[in-house]
Amino acid sequence: MDLKIFPSKLKGIIEVPASKSITHRYLICAALSKGKSIIKNPLICDDTLATIDVLKQLGAKFKIEKDQIIVKGVGKPKLTDRTLTILESATTLRVLLPILILFSKKVTITSTKRLIDRIYTSDLLDLKGLDFQRRTYSITITGNFTEKEFLLSGKITTQLISGMIVALPFLGEDAKVKVKDIDFNNPYIKLTIDALNKFGINFVIEDDVIRLDNASKFKANDVTVEGDFSNGAVWLAASVFHQELQVKGLNLDSIQGDKKMLDFLDAMGVKFRVEEDIITYLEGSLGGITLNIEETPDLAPILVATASNADGTVIIQGTNKLSYKESNRKLAIKEVCNLLGGFVKLGDDSIIIQGKAKLKGDATIASYNDHRIVMATAILATITENPVIIKNIEVVNKSYPNFFKDLARLGARFEVVWWKH
Repeated sequence: MDLKIFPSKLKGIIEVPASKSITHRYLICAALSKGKSIIKNPLICDDTLATIDVLKQLGAKFKIEKDQIIVKGVGKPKLTDRTLTILESATTLRVLLPILILFSKKVTITSTKRLIDRIYTSDLLDLKGLDFQRRTYSITITGNFTEKEFLLSGKITTQLISGMIVALPFLGEDAKVKVKDIDFNNPYIKLTIDALNKFGINFVIEDDVIRLDNASKFKANDVTVEGDFSNGAVWLAASVFHQELQVKGLNLDSIQGDKKMLDFLDAMGVKFRVEEDIITYLEGSLGGITLNIEETPDLAPILVATASNADGTVIIQGTNKLSYKESNRKLAIKEVCNLLGGFVKLGDDSIIIQGKAKLKGDATIASYNDHRIVMATAILATITENPVIIKNIEVVNKSYPNFFKDLARLGARFEVVWWKH
């Protein structure tokens, strides 16, 4: 479906959806715990449904209700060959891949060319004892781990590191994961460790090495998913432009890395007021600054979109991981902003944005098959001089199926210009 979005005024209270990253992790931990767990306030979207589909094949059972998911965990999966189709969710694939390898003699993953390209990277190939047969739309993995110490780089992604940490309880007491190019304070790794802690798994961390606390084992638990700062960042940015828009449901004590959106906006000159769990624009305007998003790459699209309306130059550093996302986000968000009348250029590990008071709009923007590009473009479209057409807006189903319903409820005006019958 393609939408034409008109310049609009947004106002009201938006309650952000639940965290996708945390929902993934709770689903995995619950599935690996023997017995019944209840996940309250989960995010139901294409990516988390992909995780559920894989976990079902490991033997876990799920009952999806309105505000919760009841999980009957399998404990230790049974060994069998597996052929899985995972079309888009890199988190599902990378985090679960070590478990699939442990409990399968052979794993074949069929997917899109983009996702196969994204996972077939040096950190995966560094795992000893495995043989990989890669085709355009699939990858087959045979063998099993032959070492007890795994050295993984966080330069490309932290998801495989998270997957190996999830696998540690099944690898024996002397197994350990050592990291380089990153440390265990990385927010995504912290989310993984926190989720495992809630399901009975504890760790010993010494410098750049993590190993299992020998007394740990998976235990079923009831947990609640907090609001998502990755999607909440979109509404925080929107509230800078639409100051009657308030953002509800974000935990300011969260360990989610994308909480840094508040720090980034503060550094750019915007202040917020927080009353209970409602965040409201208070004062200030966007100015030039240098920011680093190496640990928060999902913020790139909305940060670049926001900076396009700054008074001054914004330099965003630490952008190399953007090439491994749903799209090449570094290139995609540059093209989007420039088509809308902005001025964005790319450095080796940076994005440079020369802000403008008003973007002209009057353009047709591809989705790049990337939910975060579409959402960032939609927010910009509400403040451009002329309407903007966004193609294939259904890609937001990956993380935020109700995004456009929420946008309309807050006052955005748009019309469907094409849909597939």
